[in-house]
This record gives sequence, structure tokens and C-alpha cells, in this order.
Amino acid sequence: MTNLDINLFKDYIEPLTPVSKTGVNCFGVCKTKRLKEDHLCFINGAGPLKEFLDYHEQNKNIDLEKMTFVIDRQFYEKQKDNLKIIEEDRVYLTTEFDRSICEISKWFYDDQKKDQQHLVDGRQTGECSIDPTARISQNVFIGENVQIANDVTIL
Repeated sequence: MTNLDINLFKDYIEPLTPVSKTGVNCFGVCKTKRLKEDHLCFINGAGPLKEFLDYHEQNKNIDLEKMTFVIDRQFYEKQKDNLKIIEEDRVYLTTEFDRSICEISKWFYDDQKKDQQHLVDGRQTGECSIDPTARISQNVFIGENVQIANDVTIL
């Protein structure tokens, strides 16, 4: 489980209630129509709110106290009553919704990819599997953990 340091994003998201959290335990970001515990969920309009409410209604086993929500501030102010099922200490508000999605998603992507090798070809490190019948042009980079099947041509 990755411990997301929510303070990295304090320039554009802030907690709804004054709490001092140093981290939020979560694996990644989830969609409003596919909620996952220990994930972060973004809500910014009527469509995502309806997806969230519908999904939660059909899947009561999802514990919302094990999730974190980033919600557009203006939208939250208009929809407070519909969002009461989310504990206030699980809500972060933003006036820069698109930037929040980008920056937080990038953090998860970078964390997931931090150990991958992008400079040395997988053929040199032995970290790939290439069938002997495959034909590969010169100057083609093969990443680590790549598998190339038989009779494949890469130009």
C-alpha cells in the first residue's frame, strides 16, 4: 500500500475539516462508478455524483471511511446534502479540479514506475523474452518484462 503524502498537494487541495493528516493510505485512483476501498475518488459534477451514489447504493459493502474524496469546492457547496454519506474528514476540496487530477494521478504513476529501467534495452539486461522467430529492426527499444511472441515483426 502506498502512503500518499496529501500535503504534497496542499497548494490546491485542502481538507474540508481542519485535520492534520500526513498521509492517506491508498493504492491509487478509482472511478465514481467503480469505487474501491483504499483509493482516492474525484467528484466534480452531477454525472460523477450520480455514478457515485448509484454505485454505492448497489454496493453497500464498500466502506466509504476507507476512501478519500477530492471534490470541486463550488460543486460541494451546492451538493452538500447529497454528499453527507461521506465523512467530512475523508473530503478534500479544490478550486483547481483538473490540476488535482493530473498531479495526484502523476504521483501514483511515478510511484508505480520508479523502479523501471528506461535507459537500457531489455535484451541487454535479460529482462525480456523474445521468441527466436520474431523479427526486430535495428534501433528498436525493448523494455523490461516485455514478451514478444513467435513470428512477430517490429519495424
